[in-house]
Amino acid sequence: MVAWNIASHHPELVTKLIILNCPHPAIFLEHMKDPRSWYMFFMTLPVIPEKSILKGDGVDVFKGCDFDKFGEQGIMGKPIFARYTQLWTTYPTGMLNWYRQIVPELIWGSPKRLAKVTVPTLVLWGRDDKFAHESVAKRSVDQYTTQGRVEYLDNVNHWVTHMVPDVVNNRIEAFVNEK
Repeated sequence: MVAWNIASHHPELVTKLIILNCPHPAIFLEHMKDPRSWYMFFMTLPVIPEKSILKGDGVDVFKGCDFDKFGEQGIMGKPIFARYTQLWTTYPTGMLNWYRQIVPELIWGSPKRLAKVTVPTLVLWGRDDKFAHESVAKRSVDQYTTQGRVEYLDNVNHWVTHMVPDVVNNRIEAFVNEK
């Protein structure tokens, strides 16, 4: 979200824009009407999400989010995933504050007023994302960029950098080196 906003408001600061599984803020706002996005509103509530996460071992909160796949593929093996889980379930406020900031900003910040992104833009998108259909990536590029493209990653979910870090790094390097 931050990168989309900076590229829109201050294109002079951006040479190229690279987005990983994040639709343009206006498309994201439309997507929040999808029932799969209910959890985002829950995460903005004061105190209640922390209590839910801290109840028991807290891991149930993350079921269905594919966090468990971090331990099977990519850079996050089982020991690192165990540490992440411990931190997420012991100190959830930092993670929740992202939702507490982004949801109100999307609702009241009028993301549709953002100018089109005019710098070359690459959106990398995992086709198996449970949170958002791949069409939001295409719509983001088609409606909000003048020089954008989407590259889809097969058999990859929302967490592209964790699942296929080498593929993501290679795509980024190739894009950055394009003339």
